[in-house]
Amino acid sequence: PRPPPAVTVGSSAVLRTNSPTEGACSAETLTTGLHLVTAAASTPSTPSAASLLLQRANDSALWLGSPLALSFASPVALSLHGVPMAHPASAQLPAPPPVSVSAVLQTMEVWADRRTVSAVWMPRDEWGSPAVSEHGYHAVLAVRGEGGRYAQAECGPPWQDTGGEPAKGGHDTGGEPPRVGVCALEVPSDWFGSGGAATASVRLESDGSLPWEVTIGNVRLHSPPGWFPLRQAGLADPNRPLSSLPPGIPPASVFATLPLSPVWNGVPPSGHGFDSPPASAEPFSALLYGATGGQPLHSWRVKLHFDTHLFTWEGADVAPAFKPPVVTQSVDGVSFASAGLACGTACSPAQLLSATGAAVPILSVRLRPRSGVDASSRLRLFPFAFELRSYGGGYIVDRQRGPVLGAQGAADEGSVALRPAAVAGVLAYAALNDGTPARVLPNTARLTGKPANYTVRALAVSDDTGGGQRLARVPADGASRCRVLRAIAPQEESGMAAESEVAAEAVLGAWADCLLSLGLAQRRGARRVQMRMERQALHAEFSFGVWAPARVEVRLSDHTLDRVIPVGGEHPCCGPACGGLFQSAGVSAVADGWDVTPLVTFSSSAPHVASVDGGRVRGYSVGAATIRLHAAAPEEETASLSVTDASPVHAVALLPRLVAPGAEWAVESTSKGSWHGEARLETSLRAEGAEAVLFGSVRWSDGAEEPAGPAFAVATASPDLELFPPNGTALPPTGWRVRVAVGASGGCASLDVNWTRCGALVARGVAPVALALPTPVGATLRLDSGRVAPPDDDASLLGLPAALAVRVTVSYRDEATGVLSSRDFTGDSRVSLTLHPPQGCARVQAGEVTVLPGARCVNLTVTASLHLPGGPPLLASATASVARVGASTLDFVGDASTDSANARVHVVGLGRVQCAAGAWHAAAARLRLFLDDAPSVPVDVSTRASFFSSDHNVVRAAGRRLAGVGPGAAVIEARFGHTTRASAPLSVSDEVRDVVTAVEWRVPGLVGGSTLRGEAGSDHSTLLTAEWASGLRWSMWADPSALLVFSSSDASAVVVKSDGTLQLNQNSIADVALRAAVRCGAGVGAEVVVQANLAAAPMDADLGAPVGLPFPPTVPGGTLRLPVRVAPARGQYLRSISLKVVAGAAIASGVSWDAASAGFPTTAATNIPNEPSTLLVLSGASVPTNASPRGEVELGVLTVTVAPSGIDVALLSIEILSLESVATPACDILARPRPPCYSSRTFATAVAASGHLRIGSALRTGRALAPPALAPLAAAEALLAPRRRRLRGCDPCADPSHRVAGDFNGDCHLLASDAAAVQAFLGRREAFELHGRGDDPLSSYVSASGQACGWLSEQANPTLDLMSGEDGYAAGAVGAPRVDLSDVDQLLRVTATHYRLLKALEARCGDAGGFQARIELLAADGVGGVGLADARFTDVFVELRITAEGEEEGDGAEALTPSSVAVATGRLASDRQPAVFPRFGTSPGRQLGALVQAAPVGSGVWEVAVSPAGLRGGVSYHASVLVESKDASGAKRDPVSYGAWRGASVEPYAASGRVFAPVWGSAASAVGDAQPLACRIAGPPAIQIPKGVPALPTVVPPHAAGAAIDTFSAGAAGAAHALPVEEGVASADGAVDGGDGGMDGGGAAARGTGGGDGAGGGEDGGGGGSRPWWSSLSLPQAPHIPQPSWPWGGGGAAAGTGGGSAAEGDVAAGEAEDGSAGRQGGAPPWHSAEGWYHTPPASLSDPRLPPTAAAALLLLLCCLARPRKLFARSLPRRSPRM
Repeated sequence: PRPPPAVTVGSSAVLRTNSPTEGACSAETLTTGLHLVTAAASTPSTPSAASLLLQRANDSALWLGSPLALSFASPVALSLHGVPMAHPASAQLPAPPPVSVSAVLQTMEVWADRRTVSAVWMPRDEWGSPAVSEHGYHAVLAVRGEGGRYAQAECGPPWQDTGGEPAKGGHDTGGEPPRVGVCALEVPSDWFGSGGAATASVRLESDGSLPWEVTIGNVRLHSPPGWFPLRQAGLADPNRPLSSLPPGIPPASVFATLPLSPVWNGVPPSGHGFDSPPASAEPFSALLYGATGGQPLHSWRVKLHFDTHLFTWEGADVAPAFKPPVVTQSVDGVSFASAGLACGTACSPAQLLSATGAAVPILSVRLRPRSGVDASSRLRLFPFAFELRSYGGGYIVDRQRGPVLGAQGAADEGSVALRPAAVAGVLAYAALNDGTPARVLPNTARLTGKPANYTVRALAVSDDTGGGQRLARVPADGASRCRVLRAIAPQEESGMAAESEVAAEAVLGAWADCLLSLGLAQRRGARRVQMRMERQALHAEFSFGVWAPARVEVRLSDHTLDRVIPVGGEHPCCGPACGGLFQSAGVSAVADGWDVTPLVTFSSSAPHVASVDGGRVRGYSVGAATIRLHAAAPEEETASLSVTDASPVHAVALLPRLVAPGAEWAVESTSKGSWHGEARLETSLRAEGAEAVLFGSVRWSDGAEEPAGPAFAVATASPDLELFPPNGTALPPTGWRVRVAVGASGGCASLDVNWTRCGALVARGVAPVALALPTPVGATLRLDSGRVAPPDDDASLLGLPAALAVRVTVSYRDEATGVLSSRDFTGDSRVSLTLHPPQGCARVQAGEVTVLPGARCVNLTVTASLHLPGGPPLLASATASVARVGASTLDFVGDASTDSANARVHVVGLGRVQCAAGAWHAAAARLRLFLDDAPSVPVDVSTRASFFSSDHNVVRAAGRRLAGVGPGAAVIEARFGHTTRASAPLSVSDEVRDVVTAVEWRVPGLVGGSTLRGEAGSDHSTLLTAEWASGLRWSMWADPSALLVFSSSDASAVVVKSDGTLQLNQNSIADVALRAAVRCGAGVGAEVVVQANLAAAPMDADLGAPVGLPFPPTVPGGTLRLPVRVAPARGQYLRSISLKVVAGAAIASGVSWDAASAGFPTTAATNIPNEPSTLLVLSGASVPTNASPRGEVELGVLTVTVAPSGIDVALLSIEILSLESVATPACDILARPRPPCYSSRTFATAVAASGHLRIGSALRTGRALAPPALAPLAAAEALLAPRRRRLRGCDPCADPSHRVAGDFNGDCHLLASDAAAVQAFLGRREAFELHGRGDDPLSSYVSASGQACGWLSEQANPTLDLMSGEDGYAAGAVGAPRVDLSDVDQLLRVTATHYRLLKALEARCGDAGGFQARIELLAADGVGGVGLADARFTDVFVELRITAEGEEEGDGAEALTPSSVAVATGRLASDRQPAVFPRFGTSPGRQLGALVQAAPVGSGVWEVAVSPAGLRGGVSYHASVLVESKDASGAKRDPVSYGAWRGASVEPYAASGRVFAPVWGSAASAVGDAQPLACRIAGPPAIQIPKGVPALPTVVPPHAAGAAIDTFSAGAAGAAHALPVEEGVASADGAVDGGDGGMDGGGAAARGTGGGDGAGGGEDGGGGGSRPWWSSLSLPQAPHIPQPSWPWGGGGAAAGTGGGSAAEGDVAAGEAEDGSAGRQGGAPPWHSAEGWYHTPPASLSDPRLPPTAAAALLLLLCCLARPRKLFARSLPRRSPRM
């Protein structure tokens, strides 16, 4: 191989000078000592190569050019006889392109969720070195799978590695770093179906060469479990529900998914140079889903359990469909509680769709292993759902632990595999001692006698586990082992086509420990040495070349050194050991033809004969000596010389020459990997002060030459030269320096040079000095200013200098080239400056001209003269004018303090200001100077002058402003400087001389061009300009009100202050015309029309359009769009809000609400019952996140259709019931004392939202409206204040009269802030809720207001449910109130008027074993309190499950029908019942179901009484209460109108996923008994006929007509109770049901077995029943007693329900259309032996029992009846705590 690039080149040089004259300046030659050094001294081990070609370029310069081959950038220095001649340059050559590549596969396994295959690649050149070029190639990572699958990706570009990532730094490898790159490829997802393996390779593709590909390993593909596509979908779109559930996941559950692939635990690779401490481990995500069975998921509270000692929670991303959750961290995980959908309760179908599916994404929770956690650690993760609730309010999931889907499928507990980082492989290369990658290692042992030692460098590559350092430098710690695979002989030996191997030992001396040693025994080079590095289980192959010189020569310029005879013939002592004076010879080393002199050290076998000094061998005594490179060098690598005195020599000529340092040169790279340098060495001195260094060579009498100096003795007779001896301390010595003296003449000069050695004069010589000085051809003189002023004249105050700097420049022309140049001669002593005029005007001193005081000259001329050698006398001059104040004038202009344009208006006198008695105009004094050098050009000095008035009662001077004070005349005097004075009269008239002709008024900052928007009370500056007839303008003056009068068409909205500032006070009903008019000017003024539109201040609300009028005028039937905005405290997040949008009158025929799509989630209600003027009630509470917007939040848009009302003006406003904001998402709103991050406001009229709306005919006719009597805010206060609750105090715990149901925060109000408080409290109770250990935080709850009592704690649970063991609660949690998100939702919906609160519930057994209940409800009153619920807007239903003991059990609960139940109070809602109800509970027996609508029996009270027919024995009742609200129009809205204690299975509840859950008969209910209501139904008892009662019929009817049973209130249905009959007569049925509601009459009997017999008619009669079961019995006859005639017929019916006759058979009553007359009830029944009939047989007479007798009989029978308990239970176990 060729030797490595050159470092130093030595050569002789030819220096030529050309003199303009012959003789001493003739050409001479210097033949030795010029060196071009091309590398830093820090790389002495690198040999040189090439020769230096020096050639003459022109007569006065020396050019150097050299083509050299270099691999890297290198400094290039130029020296002559060891003296640096120029600053180093830099040679930069492009590195060679790569031809092959090495790579390490980082990825051994891939998973479906970690599909990236990565590798690190290293490009290599033809020798195997990674020090290659940067461009022109790239690498490709390819993966080949089974079945012909193929994928590839282009790798990243290589960077020069320093031991780590480019952006992360790393360990510096030293020297020039190698190039490495990273490859990454995503394995296609469809490759993972069946697993398998793939082969990875890296291919190098470069320009103009064939690709090179290397296989780097196999990659295992892990087959994913079947559920994994669901996780992929969740990662791709976190808001897209899943269409199907993974196998094994219940349809109603919560579950989590974990990564399939291992997670890096933060432990870096061990050893191999990786010494980083444990880093932050790799994060991963657990995705949580709610399986909802197709129900829209609304609110949820989940906990992710995991081992917090080993893993940390870093954050979570909630699905966009939901409100941000409240986050609670605990020792066993982290929980999240979201109060509902982000769209609130007004979600569109599309919004609901994002929360509907088989499984709905909830959260993506980011976890990270703790740093350094052991790889065997388990995550122990599982999700737990406290609750998942549907959009309709039902529990989809209730306290359920969910499975985890991981790599092994579904499991109760999941984990992720942890893995430390490991070393995947190494990349090795041979390097020089400084770490630079080596292409060829030079074996310099034959040059130095010492082995050449090199190192094997290696980069360890980590695997792709994640994070941390990718590369590390492998230390030289002895753990690595290397072996030679093969060594290929150089091409010269093996030929171009074949490759022959050479023994490794002939090339390398040692390598086993990866330290390469090349010694004297290794005399062979190698084209390529292939090695393998092994380090523990890692290995890498690499290659390099070796250059071993085949031939080494030591060359001498002279092999015989003769004695030198000095000029005086003496023999001086020159040593060593005082030897004689002999010649010297140049010595160099050449290896294979390359000059390697700088790399070697020469030695002499006889130093006393000849010794080596630098690059020369000097003789000292007669004898012979051998010059060798080292002691072990063979003879053929030495040079012999002799030192003799046989033929003494003397100096024939000493050739001293001057060379100027600081050569001009440049180094350029070529495209072929070489560089070319050119240097220009000057031998001529070209300017005064130029320097040169003296060099020389001596020619001996035997023809030999050698360098001479620097021990010269120099002298010169030329006055043009200055001599400076060598600096003995400089290294290297600089030699003699010669400088051109000032005033030197061009031409030739000479130096007399004596050269001495060892104190003896050896030679004399003359050094020609070419003074190539250019010819001076001209001079210029410049002054730094063209004007001056005497220092005592006032003109000097105008910035004119009194002194001028003089600059003289001389121009030269080079006679040889014609090039012009210049030189600054300022301050040169040869320059003579003269002045004109010569005296009395100025003086010259130190290059500066100074004007004298009192100078009267007009102009000043400065002349420079000088005479330089070689040129003619030079003259240059410049002139400056001398300025003095010649004249001054004083006049008056307009006052610029009111407008800068007034300075252009000339004023001759001042008059009285228009409209302002006692006020006069002002002017500005103007003083102008005229300098005598420019008499027509005025200089305004007004701002620097002083002005004075002769009469302060006429004109007052303040600065230059002259203000009129009173009529009269005054003289104004102006003073400037020391001597300038001027005066002028100024009169003041009492007349108006100037009038306003126009007024301009502008309001900056109007929104939309005309909207004045800001907070109430905010000031808005305006710009006023008055234009006067004289041209004056007033745009800024102190008191505009003196001239102008301001007015506002609506001063209550916008007030104009005296200075024109606008104060915005309230919203305007119409455009506000603002006028500024001249007080006494006829029609002169300006008008601005604005719309006053208030913006919400902090803790305020805003209503209406933000631009223009907030409430644009409209007409009946028109539509208003009213955006609603809320502003929290400045810079804070909105936390909760309760508000009402109200109108001063009922103006709406229709109202709708559109919530903001990405705004604050709220629950809203329109068409509020009993509040026709309330347009909207809104509540919302949500925890902010860092991504939530700070500041004003738009909640939505209220759309109002205006109804015809005859109202011209209507008030609109917002009442803020409560408003909370927080400065940070983590702000604890329950903290005591109140934290500074929390702000709140209650019961305030929103200032920015209050305004009037114009409606009606005034808009069509243009009729002006009188302004409202009250301002909007006052009117709103007058409207709202009387409605507000008046509290004399607030201590709900001590004073029960202060209590408000639902008031959890203890402020004596029910507001959204209570829901927010419950929401914030959930996390505090989580541990107790889960485990039941310790004290219940609810029992020790203290509100932020400091209240604490049991009642207050109970308000957190308006749903009235308890934690029960059946639901999975344990220990102390069992029986405690269950507080969850349903309570938050309940409170929000109550405050928004949708839901109601349950005040009391009582249930008991009826007299015949039926179910009777009394329900009391409360509703929000709209002002933070509660009142009794209104029956007009509230429907109450009771859903029952009736279980009969001992009867056959069915699959479901059979629905009761009108024929199988008697509803005494309320009605059977058979239209909403399913055919079969879902069965409830596990109790055996037949189960029936019913939905009964309760009847209102008073304010806030509903009752129901139900008796099932056909049952005997014990029955039990489970009951839930359904409360459905209606708006003012009677409409219900799903889901917010449908609430239930505690569940329902009828529609629309069932459609929302709700199921029947009893409020009575459940351990999970805080109302009633934990057990169902148990009653007993028995047969009718016998009737004992009293003795002495004659002629009683043998049978009495079993039902009394229209008698009311003992119900909860009077006026209930007229149901009959059972009567006793004579013993032996069959018993009648028990109590029968009444008709519809409290106003009904007797109705159909239960099971169709009564009622027809004498059912009394009511206002709305019930249908007649079928014949009684006992009517077909054979009765005993009593011929002597007429058959009884019962006076009770079928019930008469009012409109809408037919009456039925008490006839045999089924019900005869029918339904009639609403509004039509019902049918007349049937005829009274008759009895005979055959039975009961509608009419008596014709053969019988009509002896009816008189009514009085019948009444007496009934009374007697009732008195004789045995007492019976009417209710099985009369008191509940627990009552609602309201």
